[in-house]
Amino acid sequence: MKTLMLALALIISLAFTTGCGGEGDATESNGNTDTSQNSESADSGEISLTDPDEFGQAVFVVNEELFAELHETLSQGLPAAELAPVITEIKERYITSYVELGRIREGMSDAEKEAANSAIRSALYDRDMDTYRAVNDMTEVYRDENNELANEIVSLSILMQYADFELLRSQEPAEAERLGL
Repeated sequence: MKTLMLALALIISLAFTTGCGGEGDATESNGNTDTSQNSESADSGEISLTDPDEFGQAVFVVNEELFAELHETLSQGLPAAELAPVITEIKERYITSYVELGRIREGMSDAEKEAANSAIRSALYDRDMDTYRAVNDMTEVYRDENNELANEIVSLSILMQYADFELLRSQEPAEAERLGL
């Protein structure tokens, strides 16, 4: 079951890279928006999120930080009743981050979007899976106590779709509508 869930999470994450979608503000890798990076060039040491490769890397970094935070949170061993609102807060914060990235992506050409997808796909294939496996294992601890909470934790693995508005609209139309996308 654990392997199946991990594989499902990876497949869903990769589904992002086949969609389209974003324009708008840059997002720091910690989930906070910062529009000052939008106009910085790669030469200055800052990333330019209008570059598809750097945009793809930014999406990947947000995903890595999401899972690092999730790992840290789950490692605390909180009771399910205490953990549930924390997971909700983490989810909403990272949805905001991905939507901000999606606004940038919305302004890309189709070729740039595909290049960004390729950069994300490449980063996902090369990532270290230890954190993802650990999060999956810790999630399973909650499954018997609160299956709904465990499913909510697992749902965090597909948040990258929020950076691809077309994909979000097709897979989660109510969410896209809720967010005004």
